[in-house]
Amino acid sequence: MGSIPIGSAIVRDIMPAQHNTIAARFRELLLRLAASAYDVLVLAGVLALGSLVIIIARGGAAIPAGNPAYRLFLLALTAAYFIGFWSRGGQTPGMRTWNLRVETAAGTPLPIALATGRFAAALLSAACLGIGLAWLLVDRHQLAWHDRLSGTRVVRLAPRRVPLSGPARP
Repeated sequence: MGSIPIGSAIVRDIMPAQHNTIAARFRELLLRLAASAYDVLVLAGVLALGSLVIIIARGGAAIPAGNPAYRLFLLALTAAYFIGFWSRGGQTPGMRTWNLRVETAAGTPLPIALATGRFAAALLSAACLGIGLAWLLVDRHQLAWHDRLSGTRVVRLAPRRVPLSGPARP
């Protein structure tokens, strides 16, 4: 295992050669897409509740289409969702479901400033029609643009064992 530069940090090369095949890279992309799809569903609920609060505050009046303040509000809620989860445990609900966690290059939880930078970099990745995420297919260390730009990485965790029944009784 060697070290790789990402952002301004050095990361241990945690991908053994046998896991660095195109099939493994494609599985990694699918895992991230599955986690993202789950997060989109949860985030839609958060944005709907936030919108409901705005509509109630407006006395039930509809929000005009294209309202820049409303768009900024939705962006702020989205940022709070990702930055909050990434800086508190490194997992959004989607990442938790698929046993993924984002961490710093040193393997530590993200401070709020780094999570904010990762969110901004993720917006850039998404704005380029997802090319930033698909980049992990060609990146030697399976890092997407927002991983590289923010000096973070997504790691796969061992599956959590959930007992099917209560504790065993003697």
